[in-house]
Amino acid sequence: MTASPTADWRTWVPERLDYPEVPVGALLDGARRRFGERVAFRHHDRELTYTGLWRAACGFAHHLQERGVRPGDVVAVHLPNVLAFPVAYHGILLAGAAFSPVSPQLPADGVATQLADARAAAVVGLRDPGGRGDEGSTAIGELDHATAAG
Repeated sequence: MTASPTADWRTWVPERLDYPEVPVGALLDGARRRFGERVAFRHHDRELTYTGLWRAACGFAHHLQERGVRPGDVVAVHLPNVLAFPVAYHGILLAGAAFSPVSPQLPADGVATQLADARAAAVVGLRDPGGRGDEGSTAIGELDHATAAG
């Protein structure tokens, strides 16, 4: 159904959506099985396939667990829109942790306040905030535990 830009959104947006009651990992694995080598994300000249996303997210989930992240912990993600973002997001969920986005536009004191408010157990970000998220600039494998007071 295509809605006119002037139509009242309440006439075409459903009151609720029904989602399958399955673990989030099953959804990502299902996408990997169904779409495999199709591009899931593209950033500049780099691409991440559904299979690549699945593998990287699983690896990152294991990395988080090895670093002490436990189910129910909050992991903050302080990343711009780079390919590391969906890997971090899905890896956090696969590890059983909660995802808390932190805008890269926030000043340092705003980031600290948000980390404290979220009671983040860990933070994922870039080594080089001016980088494009290419190899060598992302700290997706480098997890720094938040120092914010909880």
